[in-house]
Amino acid sequence: MILVLFASARDSAADQLGGNWPCAAVQMLASSGQGAAPVVTTVCLQPGGALLAAGGDDHRIYLWDVAAGRTARCLVGHDDWVHAVKFSADGRMLASAGHDGRVILWDPNIAEPICVLDQNCHAVTELAWSQDGTRLATSGFSAQVRLYDIPTRKLVGELQGPCNDLRALSFSPDGQLLAAGGRNGGMRIWHLRGGQGPEEYTAHQGRIRALAFSPTGKLLASSGEDGKVHIWSFDSRSGRDLPRRPAKIFSLAFFGPHELAAGGSDNLIRLWDLSTGQEVGQLAGHQGSVMSLDSNGQILVSGSYDTVVRIWTIKDRVATAPRPTTELK
Repeated sequence: MILVLFASARDSAADQLGGNWPCAAVQMLASSGQGAAPVVTTVCLQPGGALLAAGGDDHRIYLWDVAAGRTARCLVGHDDWVHAVKFSADGRMLASAGHDGRVILWDPNIAEPICVLDQNCHAVTELAWSQDGTRLATSGFSAQVRLYDIPTRKLVGELQGPCNDLRALSFSPDGQLLAAGGRNGGMRIWHLRGGQGPEEYTAHQGRIRALAFSPTGKLLASSGEDGKVHIWSFDSRSGRDLPRRPAKIFSLAFFGPHELAAGGSDNLIRLWDLSTGQEVGQLAGHQGSVMSLDSNGQILVSGSYDTVVRIWTIKDRVATAPRPTTELK
C-alpha cells in the first residue's frame, strides 16, 4: 500500500494548531519502500464519485478511495514530477500533466491510459476541463495555452497568454470563459464563444499561482507570490484585494457560492467569506506549503510539501476564528 490513513475522525495536529473541522490525514510513503516520501503538488476529487487523485515528485498518481480509506490504484506513466491532475466533470476521465511535457488521459476505473495527448512540449503545470468534457486546456513553461478536443483527441488551438510561464488556468462553469495567469502578475481571459476578443489586466505584483471561478461564474479569484488574493466581479466589472497575509498563496478552491479556501507558504488554509471580504477561519495541521486544494462542497482536500494529503469535513462553513494578523500593505 502506497498511502496510509493515520487519522480517522479527527487529527490531533489540527486540534493543537487551531483547525476545528474534522480532518483525516493520508501520509504518502516512498513508492519503493525506501527513500523520501513524495511531496504532494496536486489533488483533485472525482465529481460524483468516491476517488481522490494525488500526484507529486515521485512521478506517480495515486487514486484514494475516500469512503473506504485505502489506496484504490496507482497510475504510472510520467517520467518526471506530476504537476497537475484533473477529473472531467462526469468523473469518467482523469487528465494528468507533468514536468516531462506529457499530457495523459486515464480511465480511473481500470487504471489504464486512454491516450497520450502530448509528449513533446514544454513542462506542463496546469490543466482545466470545460464543463461538457469536450475541451481540455493546458499551460506551463511557455506563453501558450493549448486547447485539445477530447472526442477527436486532437490539438485544436493555441492561445497566446499574457507572458511566459503560465502556472494558473481555469474554465468558467459554463465553459464560455478561459482564464490564464502568469509570472508577470497579469491574467488574460478569453471569450471562447461569440467572437469577443480577450480581456487582460494586471492584479498582482508577482507570479500568479492559482485561479478559480466561483460556482456561479460571476467571480474569478486569483492568488500569487505577492501574498494577495484578488477577486474580480464580472457583474460590476471591477476587482478588489482581500486583506493581504504574510505568505505566498499557491492554491485556491471555492467550497460554497461565496466561500473561498486559500493555501500558502505559511502552511495554513485560510477561509474567506467573499460576501464580507473577511477571513472567517483557518485550518492548521500541514507542516509544509499548501500547494493544492479541491472541494465538492462536503469535503475540502489539501496537498502539501509535507508529503501529506488532508481530507477536511466542511462544518458550518467556519473553522477556528483566525488569529490576529497585521494586514500587509
